[in-house]
Amino acid sequence: MTVQSTNLAGRPWSVRTRWLRHTSTARWDADFLDGLVDTELEFVHRLPMHLRARPVEMLAVMAMLAQDHRHYAQGWISRRELRRRAQRAVGDLDAMRRRHTVQGLAS
Repeated sequence: MTVQSTNLAGRPWSVRTRWLRHTSTARWDADFLDGLVDTELEFVHRLPMHLRARPVEMLAVMAMLAQDHRHYAQGWISRRELRRRAQRAVGDLDAMRRRHTVQGLAS
């Protein structure tokens, strides 16, 4: 049994329409991540120098993920590769969070 998605009119999505929908979503995701990074950078600038390293490292991971979304929207990487990179980014962010938590408890 094949399940096919449909548009609001109940007609099946064409391959081109699905591609455009995915690429526009990827661009929106990239813009959202960039906006988040820009906003957080304003706060990082207010931190003392010795407290900036960890947040900057996390923001760099999010900026790279935004770039990966743009590469997908341009057709330079596949959806599978975007998913792999996103999973790696989330894993990296989680590892940074856990490392920071463990270091905070040790202090």
